[in-house]
Amino acid sequence: MEESGARSDGLPDPVRRVAAALEAAGQPADIRLLDQRTHTVEEAARALDVDARQIVKSMVLRGERDGRLVLVVLAGDRQVDLDKVGAALGEPVRRADPDWVQERTGFAIGGIPPLAHLTPAAILLDGGVDGDEDLWAGAGTARAMFRTSGRGLRDATGGTVADVTRSA
Repeated sequence: MEESGARSDGLPDPVRRVAAALEAAGQPADIRLLDQRTHTVEEAARALDVDARQIVKSMVLRGERDGRLVLVVLAGDRQVDLDKVGAALGEPVRRADPDWVQERTGFAIGGIPPLAHLTPAAILLDGGVDGDEDLWAGAGTARAMFRTSGRGLRDATGGTVADVTRSA
């Protein structure tokens, strides 16, 4: 999917929405536009010259009973455990299809940020992204990332820290 709606500042509209949400949350909008798409953690880590664990994944899930938007924010080297997410929320969850993700979040898969969604989400943060370490998260397109920290993510998203990943 092409990035559209770029304005005179060169930022695509989805990226501008993320920047505005970061600023509204009192967080710096340290956004980097990359030359290549970063659909995978490995691509993003190479493009930013960081470890995979420093790339933040924003996994969009759907509540099976109420259809609510669920966002799991986790370190790039971890995998989400749907059973643990369901237990944390008190409702089973499933992976959301790309059209539903786009409709509910306003973002295409591959650049999902942890904030600025069209629909309010239940947000769970894995403990692997908690703390002060430099992290990079999607900023609205597959070519945009923003620098943050676990503490910054928790503050900006209002998410709850929970055990939501598979054991190694």
